[in-house]
Amino acid sequence: MKYKCLETFSVPEWDDFENFEEGREFIVHEGSIWKSDKPIANNDQEVFLSSDGSTVNIAKNLFDLMFEVVEG
Repeated sequence: MKYKCLETFSVPEWDDFENFEEGREFIVHEGSIWKSDKPIANNDQEVFLSSDGSTVNIAKNLFDLMFEVVEG
């Protein structure tokens, strides 16, 4: 599935070893297209999305607010 970001927001940035990079943020831009490798269920707690080599892990409630389906 593909999803379009509805509003620019940021999430804390993690390094390759999954350590939080204090003070660094990753910006998800309005209109950017992201994909999920598996269907996102209503009861999921977190969502993993990828776009152009970047990956974000966000809470499901934030996903529900910030993304809409653009392609199945």
